[in-house]
Amino acid sequence: MNKATSHFIDASRWIAALLVVLFHAHNIFVNQADIMTAPHHALEYVWWFFITFAFAHEGLVMFFVFSGVLVGGAVIQRMKKPEKFFKRYLIDRIVRIYIVLIPVLAIGFCVDNLGRWLFAGRGVYELPHFAETFQAWLLLPTLASLQGIWFSTYGTNEPLWSLGMECWYYVVFPLLFLPMAFAYTRTTKIIGGLSGVAVYAVLALSGSYFAFGFLPWIVGAGARLAPRPLMRSKYLALFLWVAASVIIRLTVRGSALDQFPTKAIVDGLNALLCANLILTLRFDTGEGFRFCNTKLHKFMADFSYSVYALHLPILFFLWGATAELINPGWHAELASLPHYLAALGASALVLALAYGLSRVTEARTESVRRVAHNLLRSPERPAQQPATAG
Repeated sequence: MNKATSHFIDASRWIAALLVVLFHAHNIFVNQADIMTAPHHALEYVWWFFITFAFAHEGLVMFFVFSGVLVGGAVIQRMKKPEKFFKRYLIDRIVRIYIVLIPVLAIGFCVDNLGRWLFAGRGVYELPHFAETFQAWLLLPTLASLQGIWFSTYGTNEPLWSLGMECWYYVVFPLLFLPMAFAYTRTTKIIGGLSGVAVYAVLALSGSYFAFGFLPWIVGAGARLAPRPLMRSKYLALFLWVAASVIIRLTVRGSALDQFPTKAIVDGLNALLCANLILTLRFDTGEGFRFCNTKLHKFMADFSYSVYALHLPILFFLWGATAELINPGWHAELASLPHYLAALGASALVLALAYGLSRVTEARTESVRRVAHNLLRSPERPAQQPATAG
């Protein structure tokens, strides 16, 4: 990919992860129930407009598109070479996922149980939504990346649902397209393709988002491979995407975003316009968007996976702490300056902790991959794998 595309994806990845964190911090600490019935400061309306479910969920769809671009498209390109790739590919993907997932599960288990002990009876960990999630055996299906598909995620770390789907897209996509690979026998290609269909069908039967979520992933892969852009102007492509997002935000309200067919239409439109922008940037002969050309975006994107995977158990623990130190109902009071500061402070703490975690996890991904390849004596020629969206 050219620099314009890489820089845009880096900027979008960390901003999308931050929007998810702020959305959850907002749900915990900021009550804007009177936003439409009482006058507010202009900044409060800005907060209300951007820090909502609409943009947070849009960020999740973007992650699937970006993953399709970075991983799916690269897989198809490797299939065209006369070299076997599947073993090395799986090792790289497994390391990428589990180098963060395993520590996050351990941290979440400890933080959740410490919070349940310290803040028992404060109405945080007793929410009905978590009635069945604090069962240790749920850690096992999460290790198999089946959370959000056939099983609930352990404890408070519900955002891991998308990571489970992402992990299985890594498996299903190359299997489905294995018949296109040059380096494998006809029998292997047929078995691979049929296996991909079978795995997808079994996981899709769960009735989860898995079946539909694969479409943005494939759209992203298409944006990596398409031979020509649909439009030449990156500014027009950006305008269409932003305009659609704003219109959706203003017209689609509340639970409608969770209902079919609205959810499919909104997510599909978001995925197509996002992929169109990526495709346009691929053929951009300039430096892309100037606002993306800063080292900050690469720095923040490098630990965005840790931010996304770690944030919610930390936020719930901080909710319990405020319930204990202030009062159990403080978070539900109509928002005032301390509530906004609590949400921002909690989000900043999440970023700091995630960065620290990433130094011993994400930052060492390539080193762990090399060790894994050496231990498993992978025979294929080494190839650099791009980072994924999460």
